[in-house]
Amino acid sequence: DWSSDVCSSDLKVQEAFRSVAKEKSVAALIGQAIADNFAQEGPGWEPLKAQTIRRSVSKKLRKELAAMTDKQILAAESKARQEGGIPFRRILQRTGLLKKSASMVGFSGTSTPKKGGPTVRGSNIYKVENFTIVWGTNLPYAKVHNEGGKHIPKREFLRLSTQWQNRLDEYVLNKVKTYIRSE
Repeated sequence: DWSSDVCSSDLKVQEAFRSVAKEKSVAALIGQAIADNFAQEGPGWEPLKAQTIRRSVSKKLRKELAAMTDKQILAAESKARQEGGIPFRRILQRTGLLKKSASMVGFSGTSTPKKGGPTVRGSNIYKVENFTIVWGTNLPYAKVHNEGGKHIPKREFLRLSTQWQNRLDEYVLNKVKTYIRSE
């Protein structure tokens, strides 16, 4: 019966997709894509405000910035990014906890509090539910940074760029083909 052949073939394909989605290499590709968002600072993330930069850098750098106007700080930041230099402060990377928990499978860690502030714990979320890969971080402030909120611009870091989506699609399809052929 033709319909039973199609159904059994469909089941093979479904099982292949489920198996590939659980592979460490797929998780590694997604993690690289998310890390790339942080490395590229978007692209398109709104720049930090001068007051945010002043507030969130080391004491040594804070002294250097004290002699600069806000306009000078923002110009230096822009120039550093355009020329591939090092800005005073990377966007969404003050402690590194957000980047690590969003991009590293199995990561769990804490950030060091500032002067008596609360310790923040964050872990990577990675699970496969049927044909869907659930990916993220459980940090309490992650959502507002990813989606934006009152006085906080949207800086979407939990997304796959077209380039990374194409790489992932190609990888998964090749693995599924290989899996089906080997059956």
